[in-house]
Amino acid sequence: MSVEVERKIVVAARVEDVWKAVGDFGALADWHPGIATCDVERNGPSVYRHLRAHDGGEFLEREVAEHDEAEDHSYAYEIVSSPLPVSNYRSVFRVVPDDGGAKIVWSGEFEAHGVAPQDAAHAVADIYEAGLANLKKQFA
Repeated sequence: MSVEVERKIVVAARVEDVWKAVGDFGALADWHPGIATCDVERNGPSVYRHLRAHDGGEFLEREVAEHDEAEDHSYAYEIVSSPLPVSNYRSVFRVVPDDGGAKIVWSGEFEAHGVAPQDAAHAVADIYEAGLANLKKQFA
């Protein structure tokens, strides 16, 4: 059973300014309070980020798409390995125009692995919410 999670915020900043701060696939540790380090590795056409959370959890994610256009600044990625109770995880991180500001939308689709779907959704939502709350403060 596929599980979907989406969280979004609106900030009073230009889309270009927000994208400059968050649009680099390797910049997650710069703005997400749960991530201690983010190292990027390029392997041919593939781009991976190795994340270490402050709690010691390690993630390996692969970028699968990137768009940098006036109306769609986004990247999509999949989790290769992580401590999250999910499998077949794919996510899109997007910054789009919103009345006088920018809307940041973080969404994911995955399958629960070893837990109830609502527990997996909660684990993913907590990550999204922590990052977006920090961005809301940064662009206040």
